[in-house]
Amino acid sequence: MREGRGWSRERLAKEAGIAVGTLARLESEGPIQPGFLTVGAVAEALEISLDELFRETKVAPGLWSAGYEGRDIDTFVASLLDSRIDVVADVRLTPISREKGPDRVAAALTRTIAER
Repeated sequence: MREGRGWSRERLAKEAGIAVGTLARLESEGPIQPGFLTVGAVAEALEISLDELFRETKVAPGLWSAGYEGRDIDTFVASLLDSRIDVVADVRLTPISREKGPDRVAAALTRTIAER
């Protein structure tokens, strides 16, 4: 996306207010767990939504961390499926939910995959 705009890595880093090394790690397709604010700053600098940024990102196979704060469950599950993620595990140290019953993400993802 950066290259499509004709921007150097240095320019995007400056526009996003992040270090060039941080951006290099983000673009490396290796294992990295960037902070939400870092990813948000890159999306804002590129003038795109977080969903669009994630959709355009080439996801390497592996173990990834994701949260769905600020999104409804259906939108979150759709974004997981768009990224070809079909297994979700709750690995929080203390999985606390205000709602009783099974994990909504896992249930919605399982239901959606079964419908395909």
